[in-house]
Order: sequence, then structure tokens, then C-alpha cells
Amino acid sequence: MTIPRARSRVTACTALSALLLSGLSLGLAAPANAATVDVIGVDFSKTDGAVQGGASGMLYGLSDDGVPTDAIIAGARSTNLTQKAPHGAQHPNGDPLEVEGAFFENGGKYIMTNIQDYYPDWAYNGGKRPSDFTTYLDIVRKVVKSIVDESDHPEKYVFTPFNEPDGGNWYADWGSMKDTYLQDWKAVYQVIKEVYPDAKIAGNGDTRWQSTRTRDFMTYAKANNVLPDIFTWHELGRGSLQDFRSHLAEYRKIESDLGISQRPVNITEYAMRRDMSVPGNLVQWLAMFEDEKVDAETAYWTYAGNLNDNMAKNNSANGAWWLLKWYGDLSGQTVAVTPPSLNAPDTLQGLGAIDTSKKQATVLFGGTNNTTRLDLSGLDPAVFGNTVDIQIREAEWSGQEGEAQAPPVVVTKRVAVGGTIQVEVPSNNRLDAYQAIITPTLPTAPVVDSTWSTSVEAENTTLRDVTAYNQDPAADWTFSASGGRDVGSTNKVTSSLTWTVDVPTTGTYRFGAIAGVNGTKVGPGKHALFVDGQNAATIEYEAGFDWNYRGRGETTVQLSQGRHELSVRMSADGSTLLPGSDISLDRFDLTRIDGPETTTYPAVLSRTTGTLDYAKGAALLSGDNTATFFPSARETGYYDVAIRYSTTGAAGLGVTLNSRSISGLGADKAGTWTSTARVHLAEGISDLRVSSAQGAAVQSVTVTRAADGDAATVRVEGEDSSKISLHGTARLETPGQPTNVSGQQLGWLGGSADNYATLSRPAGLGAVPRCHGGRGRHHTRRVPQQLHLEGVLDPHGPAGSDDDERFAPTGQQHGQCSEHRLARPVAPGDQGHQHSRRAPQSGRRGIHAQARRKGLPHGGRHQHVIRRRRRADRHELREEDVLGRPARQEGQRLPQHHEVVDPRGAGDDHAERHRQRCRRDATDHGCVQRAELTPRWGRATAPTDPTRRENPCEPTLRWARPH
Repeated sequence: MTIPRARSRVTACTALSALLLSGLSLGLAAPANAATVDVIGVDFSKTDGAVQGGASGMLYGLSDDGVPTDAIIAGARSTNLTQKAPHGAQHPNGDPLEVEGAFFENGGKYIMTNIQDYYPDWAYNGGKRPSDFTTYLDIVRKVVKSIVDESDHPEKYVFTPFNEPDGGNWYADWGSMKDTYLQDWKAVYQVIKEVYPDAKIAGNGDTRWQSTRTRDFMTYAKANNVLPDIFTWHELGRGSLQDFRSHLAEYRKIESDLGISQRPVNITEYAMRRDMSVPGNLVQWLAMFEDEKVDAETAYWTYAGNLNDNMAKNNSANGAWWLLKWYGDLSGQTVAVTPPSLNAPDTLQGLGAIDTSKKQATVLFGGTNNTTRLDLSGLDPAVFGNTVDIQIREAEWSGQEGEAQAPPVVVTKRVAVGGTIQVEVPSNNRLDAYQAIITPTLPTAPVVDSTWSTSVEAENTTLRDVTAYNQDPAADWTFSASGGRDVGSTNKVTSSLTWTVDVPTTGTYRFGAIAGVNGTKVGPGKHALFVDGQNAATIEYEAGFDWNYRGRGETTVQLSQGRHELSVRMSADGSTLLPGSDISLDRFDLTRIDGPETTTYPAVLSRTTGTLDYAKGAALLSGDNTATFFPSARETGYYDVAIRYSTTGAAGLGVTLNSRSISGLGADKAGTWTSTARVHLAEGISDLRVSSAQGAAVQSVTVTRAADGDAATVRVEGEDSSKISLHGTARLETPGQPTNVSGQQLGWLGGSADNYATLSRPAGLGAVPRCHGGRGRHHTRRVPQQLHLEGVLDPHGPAGSDDDERFAPTGQQHGQCSEHRLARPVAPGDQGHQHSRRAPQSGRRGIHAQARRKGLPHGGRHQHVIRRRRRADRHELREEDVLGRPARQEGQRLPQHHEVVDPRGAGDDHAERHRQRCRRDATDHGCVQRAELTPRWGRATAPTDPTRRENPCEPTLRWARPH
């Protein structure tokens, strides 16, 4: 067995020597027994039904069309979703009619809509049943009719008449309200069927399992022919990990007693704040629901539209997203899994599946601080052969907003099939989850990630003028912290956290801090990183939800081989407090950077419709078959995407990146090839799909950062009057501190067509000097350029302009802008497409238009989050093709409105956890800190169209309102 990659963690459970290095004495937490091993058994010969795949549902998980991105949605592969009622006022966004396209196109099966979310308030209608109930029936008619008339897929909707009727929503007192509720259910049910006879209806929707209410309801529903199509309730607290199976058994008994056929069950809210973003917690819920073959949706406690904290920012993965992606990868049949203890919260749990057609077996597991031993049995040699390769990857907890790159391989093993195969995994953090994949042997045995990395809990460092706080991992309402503790009150000039570390080689290291920034109190923040007593770097943090809602700050530092003292300090000069330094710190990590960021994605682990050939280590693609990869980019910029494959003759590769085609890749003859294309990737996750109509055995996709291409980007500061001119009331402003705006920003953009700014395109940013396609043919290429805006909307003042190369927020909002970036269409040294036999060469360059914006919360009582919109009543920065036809998939609109989030803690107040959003009025204005014009993917076309322009490589930029 290959040993795990070089890495270490300094925690309260590590050896004494590690603790002494950190400067902390023993005593805060009792060390775990180093010899303790938790065993989970998996028998692949015992199957218990097809993979359900429905436990990754979510409540209000999507915000707008494009938020989150299609790649994030496709990767997480949620099959079910609950959103507000169409055109409802409960939230300013999240309308199902806006998100259904992206959801259904990326694996979604059905959307549930809470009809009561038509109301603007929580609890609905002030918590009181309307005295004239016909007013609610009118709302029901309107909601159902909207979906029937406006949705492209009304048959994929499920209507929920009452959400949490036992809570603060009209029917809490069952003794006095039972008859009223039952009659109301019948009335609403009949109205829904009246408007849409084929409608599917869900209920009862209680806040928790309630046996008496359920029996009464189902008895009445059967007698009156108004049974729900799907039965629902919520399982929210940690205790549900212990009790859910008994609740489901009790429900099934009620169905049996009443002679009702089994209904599908959807647990329409599950898990608490402590669970969201935490792979080691979520895997316990997934295992339980998958074992019982029910659908389930994570609850919504902070932001709408971010998969309930199970992704980072607008387009990035956190640790939990990778777990959801693994869950979405499962196919075939689930198998028997025996954890150390069933129905035991916060213990090792897991789920397994086997797909005999793919010849793959998978186990997802996690939830323990102890070493895990997998006892794998029941592998059939007729399927897997006499020897198998086992690869185990780790999805580390990275916080809610902390970005996580592709999970590393931490254990590998090549072993003979037969009996019980035992594999030990050093699972020393209960917040992490793991994926074990078993396949027939590959041409080359898998190896662990050799990247050197070490980490230390913040509370285990030498603390000066800061405070360590307990964060109870069992507390439902407490956001999780690594090790159950963090360090806060980092608000003095003398505050610091210090420890020592031994690094193996001289070179560049990436330092990361998992941290919580209370953006509504302190805005974005900074700390200083000292090395051996000298100020070496600045750590910058983005503003967040609160001190316990964790993101990540990173910087790089040069270190020589050997021991160093690292110190995170709140002052860089010893006398001045850094702005926004009052930040909670949870865990630090240090990772060796050895060359440009490079990640290889094996094709045999892709989502493919092709056949897998393990002897070749390849996905066999022909005809319409595809292999889908979800590469992750640490930062926005240029990357070289190298596809390794073999062919038996001439064959082209069909490649799409986020739905944009890449032309010109392929081979002229039989052989083994690597074709490389330089692309521009947005920070986070992309969707890369490979096909070959003529036939190719695709082995892998390798993505490598190509920083030299970034020379094509030109940055223009908002205050640069030589390049930017202001019109109307648009003006320069100096933002308040703390801020991460560079210099001044442009304010008061929009409000009318007269208030806008124009950007002069820098010299040389336009025509492409040469355009080449693949295999020696000359091609024309469209070269759209994209203006990137970064910023927030600020509720203090009176924008909308449609002219070319103008920028302003939409509608009646006011905008601000501090910086623009533009880029040349092609990176320097572009040589067109080339391919090579057994060696990568420079690839065909292109461009891809995709807007990138980042919400930057600032001071005050509310937090302002910018969201992208792709609707006909929003401004759009888009490319039009040379025939003037807008291409929808290439368009990205600016947001029309922003969200205002009440940052107050929810505690255990059920009403407050439904955090209110509101649409600002017509006097709002926006703040755009940065704009960027960057080359992205385009496509090559044969120069045969007489309508093409004389210079087919001339870029077309249009800033327009779509029709």
C-alpha cells in the first residue's frame, strides 16, 4: 500500500512533540488514543437497490439563472430543489421560473415550490391564517397558473401548499386547528387540480416528525381522495441522525395501517448550521437517507443561492461541494455498509455503491477523528479481475467560503481480489470526508499526492493578547470549527499567534488561514505574516457573514529549508492596528508550491457515457459519447488544458468548456497524442466535456496554470481620467475604511441614461494579428472580449445605459466602479493549434466570455451581495456573432438588484432562521470596484461565409440591453 502524501496536522490530539513545537502545553483537550481504529465494513456482493441520488437536494439553493454557475450545479448534481413561489415576495431572487433552466439542464429532476412563499413575510401573513381563506386560494391559483403558463417544464414541478403548518404558520395548535387544517388542505388540493389536473402535490411539511398529526392527516386525505403524491417533513437537528430511521419506519407503518400505497418521501429540510459546508457531517446524512432510499434537501440558514453553504462564493468549491460531486458520481446499486455504530451522531458512517457495467466500486465515508479501516469484501473477479487498484481521496473541510481545490489522493493500494481487503486511512479530522474507488488494475499504479503540506490549529499556537473560544461541535446552531475551538479578539496591536514549522526544501510556500470575518462589523480585513521575526507578507480576507462563518485568506512566502518561526500578527509595524484585523482564526496551513498549479483528471473517473477500458486507462469515446470533467482553478487566468488520448486513425476531438466549443483539436493518424489548448478560466469550477465522433480512447485531462498568458490583461484604475470619462452625475468617490478598493471608485453610475462612464480601449487591444485553426487549415476566429465588473451595490443614492463601451448598473440603481481590466484577444506568442505524438505542444488559443463579479460586504447593519442576472430586463454585456444574432450561452447580464441580509444571529428562533431579503427602492446605487476585459474561449470557423467581415479576427464588443 502506498503511504499517504507528506502532510501533518498539529491538533490537540497529536503527539507531544508536535504540541511542544506549537508552543502550547497539554491540557485543553484529552489526546485521542493513537491506536484507536474505527472499522467500517462494505460488502459489494449484497446490493439493496439502485442508487437513489436524491439526498443532495436543497432549499433555496439557487439564486438566479447563472447563480450559482452551471458548472457548480452540474457537478453537485442535485436532483430535487425547493424554491419560492414564482413571482413571490418571500425573497428578492430564487424564482423557480428563472432557475429551472439551469437546474433541469444540469441533472435536476423536479422542483418543489412553497406556495406560501408568495407572501413577503415570515411567518406567512403575520403568522395568522387569513380570515378570508379565499384570498389564499387566489394566491394558489395564481402560483399554479404561473407555472403552467410560464414554465418550460410544468410536469417537473411539485406544489407544497403548506410549509411548516405546525410551526408559526397558521395551524400550530392541532387540538383547535386540526379540522380547519384538514378542510383547508382539501380546498387547496382541489384548487391546484382544478388549475392543473396533472399537478403533483406534496405534504404535510411539518417542522419535525409528528406521528399523531401525520396519522390524522393521512386518514382524512385518503377518505377525501386528496392524498399527497410525496410525503414531506423536516429532520433538522443533530438528534435526527439518531432518530430518522425510526421516524420513517413509523410513517411506513401508518401507510400500511391505512392501506395506502407507499409514497415517495422527501425530507424537505435537513441538517443545521454546524453541518453545512462540513463533509464529515454531511456524509452521515447522505448515508442515512441513501440507505433508506428517500430524497432530502439541506436547510437554508445563511445565504440563498449558494447550495446552502455547500459551495464557496459564486463559482468555487468548498470541501462539501466535492462530497456532493462524489455523491452525484455514484451509479449502479448501493451495497451493504456496516459502520461501527448505526444511528449514532458524529461517528464514522458511510455509503457504498457498485456499478458492474463500469467495473467500479465506491465508498464515501467520514465523521471520525480516529484512523479508519475499510473492510472491503464481495468483489467479483469476473467483474474486476484478479487484482484491483484502490484510490482514496480526501475532501478536507475548508469553511463555508473557503475554496477547496481538487481533492488529493491520500492512500493507494494494489491488491489481489478475494476475501476481505483491509485498507487503513489516516482520518484524523472528523470534519473531513473520503472517497474510495476500486477499479480493475490500471496501466500505471495510482500514487498519492506528494505535495508537502502541514497544518496547525490556531488554538494550539502560542497566543498573545487574543482569546481561544470553544465552538461546541454538537451544538446545532454553532458553525463548525476545526478541533472544536478557534481564536478571536484579535483586535490589539500586540495580538499574535506564533508557532514553529520545519520545511523540507527552499522555495515558495502558500500560507492559508481558515478564518471568520464579520463583514457587517469590520468589513474586509488584513493580518501580517511574520517569518523569524520579520514581516514577510500580508494576509487579506474578504468580508463574510460573521466571525464563525469561515472563509480563507492566502498569501505566498519564500522559506529556506529548515525550521522557521511563523507568526500571524494584527500589526505590521508594532504600533498600528491593521484595518479589519478583528478576525476569528481557526486553522493555518502551509503548502509547498513546486512550479505552476497542475492537476490531472483521469478519464476513468469522469462522468462518461462511453465504455471504460482499464487496460488502457481510458474512456472509449465515439459517436455521441462524452466524458465530463470538472476542473478547478485556484485563480482567474490562463490555463493550458492538455488532453491525452489515442486513436486508431484520423480523429477529431469535440471539446466544450462551459458550453463553448473549442475547435481544431484532434489527430491526423493513429497514435497516442496530447492535444493542448490555452484557455481562460474563471476562478473555481468549470465544466469540460470531451467527445470524438470518429473514436478516441481518452486517458486524462491535465490543467496547468499558464501565468505568462496573463500579460494579455490590462488593468485600468477607475480614477484614470486618461482612459475613463464620466457623464452626467457619475463621479469619483473615496470609499470608507476598511476597504479593499484600490484607490478611488466611480460612483453614481446609472439612475438615468445620462449617468454613465466610457472606457477608451487601449492601443493594440483589438485585432488579432493571426488566426489559425487545427491540422494546418487557416480558420477565422471570433474574438469577443468581456468587460468584467467587480463590486457591490450600495443603498445610498440615484443608473442604466445601453451604449457601446459604457457601463452602469441596470434599472434605477446607482453604480460605482474603481477599476477596469482589459485584455488583448490572444496571449503573446500565440501559435495556433498544434498536436504532438506523446508530447504536449503549445495549443490553440481562444477566448471565452463569462462575467465574474464578487460581492464585497461593507460596514453598517446590512450586508450587500451582488448577484448576476440573465433576464431580458437586465443589462447584458455580451458578444454578438457577425450576423448580429445574440448567443444566449455567451451572454452574462449585470445584476438588477442586490440582496440585503439581516446579519443578526438566528439563535434557536425558528422565525429568524428564515432570513429576510428585500429589494431596494429606485434610489439605490451600486458600487463596482473593478472591471476587466479578458480574452476567453471562441471558436474557429471556415472562411467561406460571404457575410463575414473583412477582418474576421476583429473583436465585437457590445454593451446592450437584450431584446
